[in-house]
Amino acid sequence: MPVPVYLVDHAQGPVLVDTGLHPETMQRIGRLGDRMRCNLPHGDDVASRLTALGVAPSDLRCIVNTHVHFDHAGGNGLIPDSVEVVVQRAEWAAAHDAEGIRRNAYFPADYDCGHDVREVEGRHDLFGDGEIVLVPTPGHTPGHQSILLSGDTLLVADACYFADWLDTETSPPYGHDKEEELRSLRTVRAMRDDGLRLVFGHDPREWASLPERVA
Repeated sequence: MPVPVYLVDHAQGPVLVDTGLHPETMQRIGRLGDRMRCNLPHGDDVASRLTALGVAPSDLRCIVNTHVHFDHAGGNGLIPDSVEVVVQRAEWAAAHDAEGIRRNAYFPADYDCGHDVREVEGRHDLFGDGEIVLVPTPGHTPGHQSILLSGDTLLVADACYFADWLDTETSPPYGHDKEEELRSLRTVRAMRDDGLRLVFGHDPREWASLPERVA
């Protein structure tokens, strides 16, 4: 199952959407790792990938975390703490609440890395030009968000794992709020029906045919 990171080329600087797994994920998540069987090949971490593309991690304009699960924020600590992190306020609050951490299987080592954090609420145009718009899609976690690029492509993240789940209304066996998760899934489906291109983060069938450069 793919665990993607997205590098978005913006006029104000490169933006990273999620940071993927940390090289020490298995040690961090303990017994959960035995079930998830997370494997990050050598050189496949976000910092190495950026360097291979000729992008210095310190040159990033910001990191946008769709949410702070270990497979989406695990690499935050590999990015210099001079780079700002942007996250929904509800997500950040849950990630710093003892019950929220337990209930949502958060691992603070993934995201408490010393970065300045910009907490946003609701739909948010990152640069005010419509190019990168943060769209709340809560349910999977309290402050999950999907990312709308150039008004025509939606990085769905975990609002819907697989393309066919949009129509079967299937959700992962775990999630913060199942009713809210379903409402977000239906929001994403309506966006698809309106003609938006959707990029599903964990669908191996989708990724097998996705070009390296989306746009």
